[in-house]
Amino acid sequence: MVNPTGRVLSQRKLNTNKSDYGHIFVLAASRGLSGAGVLCANAAMRSGAGSVTLGIPGSLYPIVAKRVFLEVMAKPLPETGQKTLSCRGYRKIFDFSQKASVLAVGPGLSRNPSTQRLIRKIVSHVNRPLVIDADGLNALAGYLDILPGNAILTPHPGEFSRLIGRPVEYIQKN
Repeated sequence: MVNPTGRVLSQRKLNTNKSDYGHIFVLAASRGLSGAGVLCANAAMRSGAGSVTLGIPGSLYPIVAKRVFLEVMAKPLPETGQKTLSCRGYRKIFDFSQKASVLAVGPGLSRNPSTQRLIRKIVSHVNRPLVIDADGLNALAGYLDILPGNAILTPHPGEFSRLIGRPVEYIQKN
């Protein structure tokens, strides 16, 4: 198989199963931003993950379950009144994350205060590699000291600006 850069990707061995290719737990989506979670989970599946679970506010389940690839598992979680992930779901998220190879946090999660607290609690306590994007990054503005060494941040200039407290112009010049 050849990827767009022309490099040859290795073929998977015939005698393997999905657990050989990792389990990605994606925490994403909120009311009005369910597509962000769907895109992230589907991309994780296409990247070659063995399995993907998408953790979402419970009320979004009927919407999201129809849009994700059939192989993606949607996991309804406790939500706030604004249909965002709630801190009340922390224990469920923490326990489930222990079965995952990596945790992706942020796309479409919102800036709801309860959700932002939940994100910070997850980042500081879940002992798994993390990929943090979008609202996951916004939750970390002013809290970079809680970042573990196994975190990958994917900010655009606006998010990076909020993270380090510098204007976007500074980010783009440097």
